[in-house]
Amino acid sequence: MNMPSFSDAIRAIKPDTFVPDLPVGGVAPAGVVGAAPVPADQPTFKETLGQMIGEVNTRLETADTNVRDYAQGKSNDMVKVTTSVEEANLAFQFTLAVQNKLVSAYQEIERMQM
Repeated sequence: MNMPSFSDAIRAIKPDTFVPDLPVGGVAPAGVVGAAPVPADQPTFKETLGQMIGEVNTRLETADTNVRDYAQGKSNDMVKVTTSVEEANLAFQFTLAVQNKLVSAYQEIERMQM
């Protein structure tokens, strides 16, 4: 079984990330088995995660703005306020669930014996 060395795996990790990202259109480093090249039109895991967090942040900001407008009397649409707050709440709960799964997966990998 041809396993990459620990130093090769570390070199495959981009700075400021915790996951290895293959270059767009590139191939896996030598010795990394089962990794396919990333198509040029497909975003990386890091970009996808960043986009999702940005969308959650937008929902939280929208809910905050709607609540402030309602509290200041600028709006009297309670349905809009309630809906936006609940959407933000659900999006945030989903984000926390994804975070917990990622941490759990990382801890499981940490426990693996080489």
